[in-house]
Amino acid sequence: MTQVKPENDEGRDSGRYAAMYWRELGETRASYEYVRLYRDLLRKWIARFAIVRAVATSSAVGGWAVFQSYPAIWAGIIMISQIADVLAQVFSATSHYEAARELVHELDKILIQALTDWEKVRLGRFDDEEIIGLRRNLMKDRSDVAKKCFPKSDLPERESLRRLAERLANAYFQRMFGGATWR
Repeated sequence: MTQVKPENDEGRDSGRYAAMYWRELGETRASYEYVRLYRDLLRKWIARFAIVRAVATSSAVGGWAVFQSYPAIWAGIIMISQIADVLAQVFSATSHYEAARELVHELDKILIQALTDWEKVRLGRFDDEEIIGLRRNLMKDRSDVAKKCFPKSDLPERESLRRLAERLANAYFQRMFGGATWR
């Protein structure tokens, strides 16, 4: 039976290049998991912010309608909530959420191709130069989509999300490849 994960990357160059591709595939899966976790975290914060805005607006309108005293205070609260609505599109959480959502989609497409390529690498269908090219393309594609989705800034690095993403990537590889891990 052909092994799934290259056990040894020393000696034969083909094994070394296959192992390097395997690790790059793992890095890509971990990146996918990280961006997915980051996107989901941002979605929660955006929802919380929307709830606070909705409560502030409705309580301000309701308070003004019921009490009608201190109209300047109620008008100020309403104005602040309206400004928050406009600024919500400018806040980095909203723009980062949209960018992360797109990046998850792009990384998923890259992973589909990379997993297909891995099966061919594993079966010995590529020579060393082709494997080197596949690895280079995988790294380049991942870099290109990150720059496309986050053109003005880098994706923020959160160590706790990174560790969880790596665990999720390993769990994925263990499920899909019979106990193999990517590191």
